[in-house]
Amino acid sequence: AETHDVVVPRLRAESVYNFEVITEGSTGIPDVVHPGSFETDTLPSALSALNIEVIGKATFPVLLLTDKSVMIDTDGEVVWYRLDGLSSTGFAQFANGDFAFLTSVGLDVLTPMNEVVASLSEVDAATRTGTSGFDMHHDMIITPDETLLVLVRAGSVTVNDTTWVGNEIWEWDPVSDELTKRWAASDFLTPETDRGDLSSPDDWLHANSLSIGPGGNYLVSFFWTHEVVSISPDFQSIEWRLGGAGNSFVVEDNAVEAGQHTVTEVSPNRVLLFDNGLGRSSGELFSRALELELDRATGTASV
Repeated sequence: AETHDVVVPRLRAESVYNFEVITEGSTGIPDVVHPGSFETDTLPSALSALNIEVIGKATFPVLLLTDKSVMIDTDGEVVWYRLDGLSSTGFAQFANGDFAFLTSVGLDVLTPMNEVVASLSEVDAATRTGTSGFDMHHDMIITPDETLLVLVRAGSVTVNDTTWVGNEIWEWDPVSDELTKRWAASDFLTPETDRGDLSSPDDWLHANSLSIGPGGNYLVSFFWTHEVVSISPDFQSIEWRLGGAGNSFVVEDNAVEAGQHTVTEVSPNRVLLFDNGLGRSSGELFSRALELELDRATGTASV
C-alpha cells in the first residue's frame, strides 16, 4: 500500500543487480521475501572511453576526479557523474550528503540524485556585489556552519600607476543565498614587496588552495609568491606567513620556495602541502609531499 524511494549509491554501469525486499510481521520476524533485479544504463560515450587503473590498494571508498566530475570506486569504475558534464576545480560534501561543486561558471549544490538544489553563478555574483568579473577559482570549502568559502580573483591595489588584482575570500550560504566578503589580500599584502617572478597585474598572487586549520584559522596558498598565510578565525589579521618576502620563519633547507598546492594544517603547527617544484633554486625538477613543523616561539620551520 506504500511506495518507497531508496537511493542505492555506487552502482556500476551496464551491470545487473539482484535485490530482495523483505517484509516483517508485527513480531519482527521476516514474513515475505520479494526478489527482483535491475540493470544499470550505459555511460555517456566520453565517460565509457575512460580507462582508469587503480594501482596498489585503494584507501578511499570513492574518489572524485574533478576534471570530469566523476566518482570512481576502488577498482577504477565510474559509479557517479554529473549529468550536465561540467568539470570542477573544487568539491566538498555537506553533512546531509549533498555535494558542493566549484565549476568554471560558479557554485552548485547537488543531491546524490543529481538534483541542483542551489547555485551561484559568477555573473550573478558580479551583479550583486558590483565586483567586475567575480572570478571564483581553484578552491572552495564547507565551514562548520554549512556555508561555502570560495577563492575569488578580485580586490585591487595600485602601486606606481599599476593596478594589481589580488585574491579575496567570499562566503555563500546556499540556504539563505547570502553572499559576504570575508577577507582581501590587498588589505594585508602589497605588490611592492609581496610578489613573485610570475606575478602579473591581472594575477598578482594566484591563490590555489583554501583550508580550515585546527584553531579555526584559515590557510591560503599563494602560488606565485611561494607562500602560505594563516588568517585568524575572525579574518581580521594574519597569524603567520610561511615562505615569501614576509616569511615569519627561517625554513630548513629553503623548503618553501618552489610553489605549492593543497595546504592543510593537519595538527597545530604541522603543515602538510604538495610541493610542485616550480623554480626550485637547486635547479632540480621534482614534486613531493612536504610536511613542516612550525616553531612559532623561535620562528623556525623544520621538515
